[in-house]
Amino acid sequence: CFVAGMIRCVAIKLSPREAECLRWFAEGVSMPDIAVMLNLSERTVRSYIDVATRKVGAANNRQAGTIAARMGLI
Repeated sequence: CFVAGMIRCVAIKLSPREAECLRWFAEGVSMPDIAVMLNLSERTVRSYIDVATRKVGAANNRQAGTIAARMGLI
């Protein structure tokens, strides 16, 4: 697998909620709005996005959306 200039050959899996929250965030929806849409607390949404960010090895949440999309995770 080739992502963001680095070779990665590990299987990365996002939970359905991590992927859903990250997908909305990558589309520009704010965390408070995602929370309302999914009937979750803003803290829970932030947690899902932060975990997804770590799983894909991104430097920040915005980059995570780009990387996850390129990897076909969202």
